[in-house]
Amino acid sequence: MHRNVVHRKLRFGPFELSIGERVLRRDGRALPLGDRALDILTYLADRPGEVIAKQELMDHVWSDVTVEEGSLRVHVAAIRKALGDGQIGNRYIANIKGRGYSFVGTVVALAGSTESGNDHVALSILGCLTAVFSGDFDAAREMVDRAVALNPNSLRAWELRGWAYVIAGQPEEAIRSFARTIRLSPFDSSLFSPLTGMGAAFIGLGRFDEAVAATRKAIRQNPLYPVTYRILVI
Repeated sequence: MHRNVVHRKLRFGPFELSIGERVLRRDGRALPLGDRALDILTYLADRPGEVIAKQELMDHVWSDVTVEEGSLRVHVAAIRKALGDGQIGNRYIANIKGRGYSFVGTVVALAGSTESGNDHVALSILGCLTAVFSGDFDAAREMVDRAVALNPNSLRAWELRGWAYVIAGQPEEAIRSFARTIRLSPFDSSLFSPLTGMGAAFIGLGRFDEAVAATRKAIRQNPLYPVTYRILVI
């Protein structure tokens, strides 16, 4: 019989670290991160603001073997890459010269989280599908609004909120949602979707030059996304 297993989780920015499951997620999507890197990230994120000596980290992560400091640097670099550390002011792990590393992001402990979490993603998907297939725009708006309230740092929730509002005929609110998506992670590889949605919203407002500019940006990022071309021929 299936039952939810309670795991301790930490949230920082758009990321969620499930310590029990040993997985790092961004908007419900698992990110590829090796076991050693996960151990380092967990140790640091569990002690936000503290300066952890490099030797302490190595003793914790490689308790059964002796390694050089270079091994630690390699795994910290992998963590920073996964987190987009340093992009547009996003900072999570600081190197305190001569002392060690410190997790400098804001961490929120999610007590009592379960492995069936990520309710904000599921709710935003359901809200968007409700707008598309049932036309119950009041229910759709309620669901996508609730989703971003549950996790205001979720790119996926803000993006789907934008699409729901496009479909519901409220392009101004849709543009605000898509703009929030882009601000949260301006270098994300999936921004072609909110840029396309922004183009659709601009068309709804009769702002055609801005619509073309947004969709061209979407095409530059992903020239194979068919929805963008459908928006352009409207």
